[in-house]
Amino acid sequence: SVSLNNVGQAAQAQGDWAQADKVYRESLEISRVLVERLGGTPEALEDVAIALVRNAELPGGPRADLLAEAKSIFSGLVAAHPTVQRYREALDWLNLPDNPLPAPATPGDTP
Repeated sequence: SVSLNNVGQAAQAQGDWAQADKVYRESLEISRVLVERLGGTPEALEDVAIALVRNAELPGGPRADLLAEAKSIFSGLVAAHPTVQRYREALDWLNLPDNPLPAPATPGDTP
């Protein structure tokens, strides 16, 4: 799912919105399946939240439902793992009044 997000970012940078849409949707689908199979690990939940934000930034304007779901996931991650700074940063970014998009950084460190 993370690799698909990277492919989507490359397509988006090249202006290929159809390809970006396709791979971002696939990334979100895979991320959700992984949460089901892995039982909602922090890493899997973070991947879902990032995929939600990527899908929200596609043409047509930010999708409030996707951003709200991403905020909910990051809120839960902050509550469960208060020492993981990137969760707090992602949540703070999502809570900006006029959120500029693009999305939070792709996961790197593990809790």
